[in-house]
This record gives sequence, C-alpha cells and structure tokens, in this order.
Amino acid sequence: MIKEWKDKWVAALRSGNYEQGKYCLRSKQNTYCCLGVLCDIYDNKVWSEHNSYFTYNGDSQSITRVMREALELPTHHSSIVDDLMDKNDAYNETFSNIANFIEENL
Repeated sequence: MIKEWKDKWVAALRSGNYEQGKYCLRSKQNTYCCLGVLCDIYDNKVWSEHNSYFTYNGDSQSITRVMREALELPTHHSSIVDDLMDKNDAYNETFSNIANFIEENL
C-alpha cells in the first residue's frame, strides 16, 4: 500500500473521529467499518444514501477494485482487504487493533 495513504488511514482509525460499525462501509448513523474509514479519507464526496446505509461509488460493503489499485492494495481474492472485513465484522476487533494490523501487514 502507498505509505502516505497507509499512514493517513492508521491515523484516522486511531483519531477517535470515527465510530466503529459493522456490515457496511458507512451506516446512516454515521458508523464506519475500517474500510469505510479509508473510503471517507480517500474521497468523502462520493457517498450516496441508500436505505439504512450509504454506498461508496455504488458499493456498500467493500472498496472498489479501482480504489484498491490506486492505493496499491492487494486485488486478488482472499486478500488483506477480506481479512480486514473479517476483523471488523466477525471478530469485533477495535479500530486500534485493526490499525496495528495494517501497520504490520501492509
């Protein structure tokens, strides 16, 4: 991952400015999954309201392939992005723990 974006993402996760949520990038209550935080700092102008959540460039659960490529994140199946989704949604890891994982693995 591009170091500048990695550093911004880790800082945002640790900032306390984002309330952690699950199962969507951003809820209508303005809770975010860890990938939603990345979307918001990457370009917070492309959120679209949809039912009980927001979509980001048309997606509600993960970042787009275009964004993955722009940030130089793995794009293959079972990538680190999938690991991050699991940590946030299935394993209830805190943003702080997820930030540590990002620092160590990206």
